[in-house]
Amino acid sequence: MKIQLWSAVATASLCAGFVIPSQETLKELVTDDTEPSYSDLQTPDYETAPYIHHLDAVLDSFTDCDDDDLFFYDPVDDDDEDYYPELDDDDDYYYYPEDLPPLHPPHHPPSDKTIYELISESKYTTVLAKIVNEDDDLVNLLNSTKSNHTFFAPTDAAFEKIPHHPHQKPPAEIIRAVAKYHLVPGLWDATHVFHSHTLPTELEDPALNSLPQRLAIRVGWKGLTVNFYSRIVATDIKGSNGIIHGIDSILVPPPSTLAILNIIPTLFSTTVLALQKTNLTELLTSNNHGGTLFAPSNKAFEKLGFKLNAFLFSPYGTKYLRALLKYHIVPDRTLYSDIFYTEKGEGRPFGVKGYTHLDLPTLLPGKEVAVDVVTLGPYASLKVNGFRDVAVSDLLAKDGSVQVLDRVLIPPKEETEEDWVEEFMTVEELKSRLEDYLDGEKEEFEWPHETEL
Repeated sequence: MKIQLWSAVATASLCAGFVIPSQETLKELVTDDTEPSYSDLQTPDYETAPYIHHLDAVLDSFTDCDDDDLFFYDPVDDDDEDYYPELDDDDDYYYYPEDLPPLHPPHHPPSDKTIYELISESKYTTVLAKIVNEDDDLVNLLNSTKSNHTFFAPTDAAFEKIPHHPHQKPPAEIIRAVAKYHLVPGLWDATHVFHSHTLPTELEDPALNSLPQRLAIRVGWKGLTVNFYSRIVATDIKGSNGIIHGIDSILVPPPSTLAILNIIPTLFSTTVLALQKTNLTELLTSNNHGGTLFAPSNKAFEKLGFKLNAFLFSPYGTKYLRALLKYHIVPDRTLYSDIFYTEKGEGRPFGVKGYTHLDLPTLLPGKEVAVDVVTLGPYASLKVNGFRDVAVSDLLAKDGSVQVLDRVLIPPKEETEEDWVEEFMTVEELKSRLEDYLDGEKEEFEWPHETEL
């Protein structure tokens, strides 16, 4: 029997996965007056499909397969408009999948074994089972039938990727936190995972306003991945209290926003330098209510041109650089491509299909960034200030999210004015955009090299 594996893309899925519709196309799609209902959703016929009772049965099936032999399987027709339901703002973002039709008929679970029992009996998850067995709280959590969960289970091969230090065992609290980061409330089969952008976990973090840390779901050449690096190698192992998906790398809870910028210097070294010169690093590290950083890449700063960079990173331009960076920081509000964490500690999902406009206040007094989010199943489009695309979305941070930009945002002087111009913007024009937002007194001297550069 062929299993649902997500390690390569069929031709049609590949085209859809890598050709992202334009903003205009997506808006046209979401303005359809037809209101699909949950009862119209298509789901696999689990009543007639043979059940998989043991994790080994799934993992054995792909042990001898090459990557080229693996395939994507999506039992839902993506062309069916009724597949994408409209969600209300008050839908429960923790347990969204349970609002959909059940993944298997009631009272007919595919296995009488719990998630804990399945991983304990599998020869592919012996390390995971040993770790879980050392913590009674984790055993009870994975064994409980009071609620359903989806567990992304690292295989033994996943643990082989990390260094082994037998005399430096992590504290139980850290192990428990990492385990909870692999556990998603509700039932998320492979189809629903594929059509998601992020998933909430059981790990709630005070640095995120006590809201759930999330997992980022992406499709790549190697198949479906979690947090950009952990590949899903087996799907839909169903137990009496949830679903298991096998993964080939351990999911590590995200580091702080500043740590993410430092981890990828080839992408963010200029932004890190700018934060250090303007003493804004302390502000990022002291955040404990979530937040969003629209982080310009190194190439984004390059597009400003030599003159503007020379000025901003000079002693004369430090105040202006600080004001410019503040316009990229949204405090207390965390934006993901499919859900918004508000300053009140609430989660507002955007829905599987829909359009959302947000005006997010920045650290620059009186200035907001306008964000338009369009979602259509597995696709999402984020635009800032009406026209600037987010190049890479959903870099997950312990204290918020990072949305990567390929252009530096410059505050507009008027509401209808674009927030950036090409390289020909002069230093004086840039100063005029930022001079009202300088910390302390305005500088009384002029940039001495304006006519020389």
